[in-house]
Amino acid sequence: EFPNFPYPESFRCEDFPTGPEVQDYIVMYSKAFGLRDKIRFKTFVTEVKPLGNQQRGWQLEFHSTEPGDRTKKSETFDFLVVATGMYGWPPHVPLARGSQKFQGQILHSCTFTDRKQAAGKIVVIV
Repeated sequence: EFPNFPYPESFRCEDFPTGPEVQDYIVMYSKAFGLRDKIRFKTFVTEVKPLGNQQRGWQLEFHSTEPGDRTKKSETFDFLVVATGMYGWPPHVPLARGSQKFQGQILHSCTFTDRKQAAGKIVVIV
């Protein structure tokens, strides 16, 4: 729940909303604040790099995922938020160098659903 946008009275969900409930809430939020026209849907980001040279910001390269429109484009932005979300599937699990030698279990946070999974184990969270 965003501080400046409380759940409406009509919005009923458990303490931990489902993916579709979160989606509904975010759509309500985006409509209330006029954000949808600022979002570029169906876009694949191919590269992200800091501007550097004492400049703040990010250079993004991307293209549309619409059939027939794969023209590469580039834009600069002041800020970058990488928000893949907890409801994306399959989860991306980057493997650290040497992880194949690790004898334990490697989990993504979305697959950790019961604290019993960690009971009696030494746990590292990255």
